[in-house]
Amino acid sequence: MVKHLPHLGFASTHLAGLTLFFFGLFASPAFSASSIQLTWDPNSEPDLMGYYVYMGTSQGSYHTTKNAGLTPSHIFQNLPEGITYYFTVTAYDQSGNISEPSKEVAIALPTHGGNVPPTDTTPPTIVLMSPQNSKPLSGTITVSATASDNIGVVGVQFKLNGNNLGSEDTTNPFSSSWNTTAVSDGSYTLSATARDAAGNTTTSAPVTITVSNATSPGLTISNLTVASKQSYVVPAAGLQAGGLVYIDRSFTFTTVPAIVEGAAFIQTANNDKAATNTGFLSFHVNQPVTVYVAHDVRVTSKPSWLSTFTDTGNDLGTSDTTLHLFARAFPVGTITLGGNAGSDLSMYSVIVQRQNSNQRTPKNHDLDGDGKADLIWRNIKTGEVAGWLLNGTSVATLGILGHLP
Repeated sequence: MVKHLPHLGFASTHLAGLTLFFFGLFASPAFSASSIQLTWDPNSEPDLMGYYVYMGTSQGSYHTTKNAGLTPSHIFQNLPEGITYYFTVTAYDQSGNISEPSKEVAIALPTHGGNVPPTDTTPPTIVLMSPQNSKPLSGTITVSATASDNIGVVGVQFKLNGNNLGSEDTTNPFSSSWNTTAVSDGSYTLSATARDAAGNTTTSAPVTITVSNATSPGLTISNLTVASKQSYVVPAAGLQAGGLVYIDRSFTFTTVPAIVEGAAFIQTANNDKAATNTGFLSFHVNQPVTVYVAHDVRVTSKPSWLSTFTDTGNDLGTSDTTLHLFARAFPVGTITLGGNAGSDLSMYSVIVQRQNSNQRTPKNHDLDGDGKADLIWRNIKTGEVAGWLLNGTSVATLGILGHLP
């Protein structure tokens, strides 16, 4: 078992231009920059395996760790001048036990002219790891980055649209918590800037993300009533891949179409899959909405009440099955849906999207002159327009029509 190390003894002497060893310091123009040699009293434990040496540029905070092995000394080379460095040492044994740290020692490297090379000019490297631009974000998320430097990274500042996002993180691993509800829904750019002790900085490649919080101001789903007396809920996180499909099963959503991603949805109970009630589920909305019913594709005989909905041609994937999306617009008031048509497979899911959200309610039009209604969808932020040519309730053709102002 390793014991507490005695404090390090240093002679805080720095002689430029001389090749001399002192008890705690070594400096020589043979190196590309100043060097510091640490020496400590060895630990006498028979099962000693080695020592860890820690270096930092602020008191009590260490950004560099070296394994010195069984040698009770270590040299840090090529250190930028004009900086105060802080050191401590721990011992470790064959069982992996680590001692308490030694007393911290600080040494300042003065700046010299003449034949001494310039200070550190190598910038750090940094990569923004999370989030990526794969799906819309909602709620509170973690922004993280990995950074490295030839000497050590002393801080990472995360940025939103070029402005500081919280305070600089000075502890590795580098991360920051961000409450996305503090900004409006829309597109943003995230980046991170790493800083080393010499003041060199590097900013990561930016990542464009989309904020889409399901709890959009104004939309309220209330008076949720279920004939089976099950306690259906409206999850705060909205419809996202990885979310639970039901309140009584561990199935999760695996594929979420863009037209409903992030929207509010009602988490139903799979035990209600055999219900045949005409008025099985009802709820109240305080503004016009589009209701999407995601029905199991394995159920070929759909409930009669679903005939008033339009087939969107989109599927919602789960870890259990595939649910096909049917849509219908509703005004402010109470909405009533029937049972699942007596199926013993999977219960439907219900998605509620306000009609003035980014994905505007599909409109029925006869685009190809066949006398049957077709669907047009427009993203009101980007102007992108898509159309579905329908053959009754099935999709014949899907196409991107372009952009409208």
